[in-house]
Amino acid sequence: MNPRKHALALAVVLSLTACGEKQTVETYLAQAEQLEKENKFKESEIAFKNAVQLAPNDANLRVKFGQFYLSRGENLGAIKELEKGQSLKYEGRGLISSLARAYLVSDQNDSVLELGEAAEKLTLEEKVEYFSYQTLALIRSNELDKARELVKRINDMLPANAHAILANAYVALAEQKMDKASTLVEKSLSVLADNPEAVMLQGQIFAGQSDYESAAKSFKHYQKLQPQSKLIYLLLADTLVKTDDYLEAEQYADAILSAVPNQPVALYVKAVVRFAEKDYKLAQEVAEKGLQNGYMVPHLRLVAGASAFYQANYEQANHHLGSILHQLTPEHAARKMYAVSQFHLGSIENIAAALENYQPVTEADQEFMSSLSFNLLSVGATEQAKQLVGQTPTIDSPLAASRQGVLKLLMSDLSGVEDIEKAVRENPELIGAELALSYVALEQGDTEKALSIAKNWQEKNPEKADGYNMAAAVYIRLKNLDAAKKELEKSLEVVPDNIFAMTELSAVFNAQGDKEKASTLAKQAVEKHPNHVKALRIHYALEKSEQALGLIKAAFEQAENKNTYAVLYMEALADQKKLKDLLAVADQLTLNMQTPKKVWQLQLFAHQRMQKGDLIRQTLEKWNDVNPYHIEPVMLLADYFVKTRQIDRALTSLNKAINGVHSDNTELKLVKMQLLLDSGKVDEAKRLFADIDKTQINDSITTGIIGRIAFLEKDFAKAVKHLGEYYQSFSSSQNAVLYALALQEASTMTKAVEFLEEHIEKNAKDVRAKDLLASMYAQVDQSKALVSYRDIVKSQPLNVVALNNLAWLAMEDNSLEEALTHAEKAYELAPKVPNVVDTYAQVLSKLDRKREALNKSKEAYDLVNGRDIDIKLHYIEILLLNSRTNEAKALLLDVKPQTEKQKSKISELLNKI
Repeated sequence: MNPRKHALALAVVLSLTACGEKQTVETYLAQAEQLEKENKFKESEIAFKNAVQLAPNDANLRVKFGQFYLSRGENLGAIKELEKGQSLKYEGRGLISSLARAYLVSDQNDSVLELGEAAEKLTLEEKVEYFSYQTLALIRSNELDKARELVKRINDMLPANAHAILANAYVALAEQKMDKASTLVEKSLSVLADNPEAVMLQGQIFAGQSDYESAAKSFKHYQKLQPQSKLIYLLLADTLVKTDDYLEAEQYADAILSAVPNQPVALYVKAVVRFAEKDYKLAQEVAEKGLQNGYMVPHLRLVAGASAFYQANYEQANHHLGSILHQLTPEHAARKMYAVSQFHLGSIENIAAALENYQPVTEADQEFMSSLSFNLLSVGATEQAKQLVGQTPTIDSPLAASRQGVLKLLMSDLSGVEDIEKAVRENPELIGAELALSYVALEQGDTEKALSIAKNWQEKNPEKADGYNMAAAVYIRLKNLDAAKKELEKSLEVVPDNIFAMTELSAVFNAQGDKEKASTLAKQAVEKHPNHVKALRIHYALEKSEQALGLIKAAFEQAENKNTYAVLYMEALADQKKLKDLLAVADQLTLNMQTPKKVWQLQLFAHQRMQKGDLIRQTLEKWNDVNPYHIEPVMLLADYFVKTRQIDRALTSLNKAINGVHSDNTELKLVKMQLLLDSGKVDEAKRLFADIDKTQINDSITTGIIGRIAFLEKDFAKAVKHLGEYYQSFSSSQNAVLYALALQEASTMTKAVEFLEEHIEKNAKDVRAKDLLASMYAQVDQSKALVSYRDIVKSQPLNVVALNNLAWLAMEDNSLEEALTHAEKAYELAPKVPNVVDTYAQVLSKLDRKREALNKSKEAYDLVNGRDIDIKLHYIEILLLNSRTNEAKALLLDVKPQTEKQKSKISELLNKI
């Protein structure tokens, strides 16, 4: 019968029995004990519960129920019932030791230790059992010395007792005496077989000795003894993985994850199993989830990184493998994965170091090293390539000789010729090495060498297109299109319809102005190669037609991997200004880690052209969520928030990246530094500066940061020194302004003015510097300030600050009509800016337009709620001009001046009242 149905049937039977005769606690308890003997544990639990309903305060019953739970491994139920029995003053045997064991298995070590006083009243055997649990609790609490003292006491009591021996085993294991611990636990089990805690310790000792087969047996034995234990599932899953019993291990992991989806150890086991089964996608997903839940063990990093590598997900592979590189042995395969990932990401400077002690011993090893060396050379990383070649052993085979020869030639080692000649003599099929050399020479800019090799190839292989195509590529680089055309035509004659020659020849015709031939050849290319991206691209570039777009669309819709054509299709739609269609294409893609950056960038382009600011933000956030390893969305999102004046959100997005996968990204930290300094958050900036690796940044940038921090801390002498040096290295507008402000604050206004004059002489279009210089002139030479602001307004007629300042200066210069013109324009552009409205009022007042002046002055006063003292004094003055003396006097008496100039103004106004 189904166990659930059986339990239900029993409950019904018990209920019916209760109707027929009165049940007592004793009869329920007898039923429970009998059912337990028959291994009918669920039914036994029901009988216990029925008994508890009749007598909830029966201490003996509650303790027996707790011990029943404890025997099954249901520790929380055991604790509940045993604690209840204790609170009911149970006086029988077994309570304290049972409760201590329940606490211990539940990892409640403090609770175990708190039972110490009660344990002193126990019988000798019970006391020793409790002390054995107390020993382990002390060890777990980092109280090993106390545990040793307790074991001495136990040995004086009952040295041959199974629990006493077990306590000695706990201490031996804590002291890393594995053999002694093993002997003791076996002795304990010989005295008291099937003691769950001894079986558990035996499994842990086996695991510590790397005897995982034996450990698994012990843990399975423990599971039989404690079938409801959840901990044993974890231990079994972890151990079985190490015995390569992957699928059995996964069953235990799945059982745990079904109840606790984020259990880190279970996620680790699941990831390892999926990796072993070559299910790399799921392995990576589960490993990432485990890492996100704080289980940062090297092996899980290895699974995440290797799984990412096998999916060509080089950014994540680099991220995870790089963090554990120092823990990998020199010959570990993950080092090769890391090196290849570094190459794909363009981080070639660390490759040689990653493989520093890697010594290839097989031809496959040498093939890897040679290929990687060749790739490094192709991007100009000669030194790194030389290091790798130095680690490549000489293997007596034509293939090895060919590789070695090519690599030597690439590094200008002429002895490589002998290696290649030897390889070709022994195996003529390896002649292609010469052509590869031609390509590398071209990439390195040695066109003469590249062409020579290509021509030599043609002589040896006149029936193959490769030599002609290579020669054509050299001529195109040299802009000798006629020679390139001849080579490509010969290539097509030798191998008709080869795609390289067709597309390149079409491009040559187009560059020479022969659009008709270019278009004809492009059409032929897409006819012969309808799904070739390069053919589709050049055909569309020449035709720009719906038909050309339709061919791209067809290739996209038929493709299994739509990413292959997505960028080309979206670029063509962008070219035709079909922005909604472009976004619809993006909607058809599965956006994931493999999505090309260009797909995201084209979506942003469309949103920007359609002026959908919020969609720009949403797209950037989605990009960052889908692929947190890309740095572009982090940068762009921070820039978006800065431009929309949401500095805190910009900092939040940067912090998320820096505290996550980009923890070592100096570029992001510098962006954050800029925002912190611009926001005046000097303490945060100083903490970040201390965290930045100074070896990763230019010394001048370091100097600039020190200068800006000094400026914010008002150490202007230090700021002048460092910002001056920074300006000499990077004479940007911002650096000029910062240095000038530092000079000004250091009470060297004359030097500040002289510096800005020199800077502007070299940078006539630097508006920020001109604005600052004009404001400085306003303090020392108003005639120069007038000239400067007139120049600024002429080039920037909508610059409100410049208009306002020019209006004020013109007013003070008594050029009132000019002042009015600029004040009116500034007010038109910024009618809610108090200083602009105040200036307008002052100009009107000077023109004796008292009523208008009063209206505008009242506007300015209201905008600041009367809190700006200067604006308030101007308003009082205009009230007096309009004969509103009482009102002016009331306001004047309320003014609390803060400067000498304001005090003087108040005295002047009081004299007018």
